[in-house]
Amino acid sequence: MKESGGALLLTEFHGPIMIMTLNRPSTKNAINRVLAAEIAAALRRLNSDSTLLAGVLTGNGQSFCSGMDLRDFQDGGTPQDLQDVLRISLTKPMVAAVEGFAVAGGFELALRCDLIVAARDSKLGLPEVKVGQIAGFGIRQLLQELPRQAVAELALTGEFMSAERAFELGLVTRLVDPGQALPTALELAGAMIRNAPLSLAASLSLLNIGSTERDTLYYEVADQHAQITSHSHDALEGAAAFTERRDANWEGR
Repeated sequence: MKESGGALLLTEFHGPIMIMTLNRPSTKNAINRVLAAEIAAALRRLNSDSTLLAGVLTGNGQSFCSGMDLRDFQDGGTPQDLQDVLRISLTKPMVAAVEGFAVAGGFELALRCDLIVAARDSKLGLPEVKVGQIAGFGIRQLLQELPRQAVAELALTGEFMSAERAFELGLVTRLVDPGQALPTALELAGAMIRNAPLSLAASLSLLNIGSTERDTLYYEVADQHAQITSHSHDALEGAAAFTERRDANWEGR
């Protein structure tokens, strides 16, 4: 059953599985303020609706998500709802179905999910440094899963990683042929919801237990850096260079 949710986020229900489809294909599903708000609302619904047991997140068109819309950023900075999307505590399992690019905030969205299914030809990465930004959430998540050196390569070079390499490192749960990410994600979500609901919820809770105090401190520091970088001259220059398809002229301010 389909439901005409927000114009930029399509929702569809396979029984108790909520499929959320980012719907800005002309921008590789870049996240603007409206889309960020719609994702946040959908995740809150997933949490609160007792008839829903799992979520699948995917993108319309050739890509999963290219991250924050830099044209939108130029007009008003980072959407607050995007921060909420990345940090909201989820009580239902989520599976990301990745085709094409899942980069910057798009990679962070995928990392927000419990499982990632990716097409073999897809690309993942944290290219924020290339446009004067930082990947606060992505760096933290990856540091919990990968050696520091592997995270440093992604965060400091801004270069992309192949889905096959991500699979080798354990970031990607299933590596599939192009076009098969969503069907496979639905299979995984279906396998999860066939289990005892209380056990499923308890297992997810245990998986989400982390170093809460360290996370709090990390995000305090990350937010401080984000305030500096996102309001800097270089951040605006990075966004302008990206939209104008030219090299950025960094000034370090």
